[in-house]
Amino acid sequence: LMRNTDRPQDLAEARDWLRKAAAQSHAPAAWELGRALEFGVGGELDRKDAVDQYRLAASQDHPAAMQRLQRAYREGELGEAPNASLANFWGLKLKLAAAAAKKTPTPAGR
Repeated sequence: LMRNTDRPQDLAEARDWLRKAAAQSHAPAAWELGRALEFGVGGELDRKDAVDQYRLAASQDHPAAMQRLQRAYREGELGEAPNASLANFWGLKLKLAAAAAKKTPTPAGR
């Protein structure tokens, strides 16, 4: 949704499909929907819902969503008041997820 392509897109319809996928706990869809809501792509800008979608994605260990929430709470963005505790929480969760990903063995042949 947020990437440029050479073909026309129905951004409102894409946003609807992202919402359906996010409702099924699809973390990448929740991340993309959060971005669309944050920037008003395919519909109205809605930072509160964007934060909700980022939380949904981050709760499933989506690294970009965890990083976005960390920054939002550190800087007081997206309508959220600065909150060092929440910024630290998402920063720590991001570090733990990265460490776990490094320990995960890759299947043979990759």
